[in-house]
Amino acid sequence: MVSDISQGKMTVAKYKRFFYSLPIVGERTEQQLILLAKAGLKEEIRDGLEIEEFATLEALFEDAKEVEEGLKETPPSSLANAAAQAPITAVANVLVRRRKKMDTDMDDDASDWTDDTLGSGQFRWTTTCTARTDSSTSDRLEPPPL
Repeated sequence: MVSDISQGKMTVAKYKRFFYSLPIVGERTEQQLILLAKAGLKEEIRDGLEIEEFATLEALFEDAKEVEEGLKETPPSSLANAAAQAPITAVANVLVRRRKKMDTDMDDDASDWTDDTLGSGQFRWTTTCTARTDSSTSDRLEPPPL
């Protein structure tokens, strides 16, 4: 029974529903279920997962779905190249989506940003001066050497 658990041609969403319908779901710990569900995923999806260990079964299925979507977004140009590039492409697409989400979640309130521009698009240049003391220049401040 346990050896029959695989995604096969199902989407991740269908595999998730199938997996949760299995009788073993009530008989095993969540970590055991995570290992079984992960092992049953399609190889290209499993290879595209960003993390090795998941805290919850739901987290595994969420990441698997993102990888699956990434694989759909960038179809490989050749079948020979597909096996090698699918996991990399899927991870890249996941990272791009997460970056876009982070960018939209950022607060764009201008009052939170320090404005270092002067008029006409010029930037304010600030330098640090250090005190150097020798016999000829006892109290002169000079900029640090470049």
